[in-house]
Amino acid sequence: MPDVTTLLDAKSVPDAKAGFICPTRTETYSYGQLRSEMNRIGLGLSGLGIKKGDRVCIYLDSSPEYLISYFANWRIGAVAVPTNIAYRGEEVLHAINDAGASAIITDGQGANIVAAIRCNAPTLSCIICTDGTRDGSISWKSFPPAPPAMRAANCAADDVCHIQ
Repeated sequence: MPDVTTLLDAKSVPDAKAGFICPTRTETYSYGQLRSEMNRIGLGLSGLGIKKGDRVCIYLDSSPEYLISYFANWRIGAVAVPTNIAYRGEEVLHAINDAGASAIITDGQGANIVAAIRCNAPTLSCIICTDGTRDGSISWKSFPPAPPAMRAANCAADDVCHIQ
């Protein structure tokens, strides 16, 4: 079953064409770069044991990493759970526990907040930090490149989800 990430695989989308612009950081991502980053993070999440149906909280401000995190989750069949960046301590804990999140993707400040409440989040197996590592988190940058031919997981309702 195709999802929105298959758009980035379409032959009609030129790799070099700008697909995302972040004016606050003066960054531009081509469609090819978005696909590459989405695949890299998706494969990294899979390597951490995240699989079809697992929930992954995204606790980030509006940024390229936020969009890439969404795409990466969809790419592997995981469920992206948006979490308000204004949340602190107990609010973040509630979001994680309510979703039954296996992982959370955040920045350094968020990783410090999550580390303080992690012992009360039994389903949370890993914290992925977009700007280095903090308090037992895994660095977003540590995920290796994915094969260029990686495609979206087949996530039909009754199928086992396989990354192709």
